[in-house]
Amino acid sequence: MVDVVIPPASGIRLVEGTLVVGAVDSTGGAGDPSALPSTAVLRPENQLAANAVTNFDPNDQRLQVTFQAAAAGRYPVYFIARYVSSRDCLPPAPPADAEPATTVVQRLGVVVAR
Repeated sequence: MVDVVIPPASGIRLVEGTLVVGAVDSTGGAGDPSALPSTAVLRPENQLAANAVTNFDPNDQRLQVTFQAAAAGRYPVYFIARYVSSRDCLPPAPPADAEPATTVVQRLGVVVAR
């Protein structure tokens, strides 16, 4: 199990956050998934396990994902965040279509399966 705590954000409001275990050799990157390299973790086929949350706790948000490796390897772990700029960062989050959301991908670490 992968367990992370997302700290409070300043100046932005998280619309959606997803903890992802990516395929071996998957890469970060943001943008239109169809325009990204075939290894991009934003492509659904490269997400081996994922857990998304849309109702964020304004203090700390805990995310967990369970992952069972099918083969030995190094499986990268990412946090994918969709956010909007906001002066008032208290919940509830605005609807995803309220204004264009920005997507960022942050590599958190790696799961090593032997």
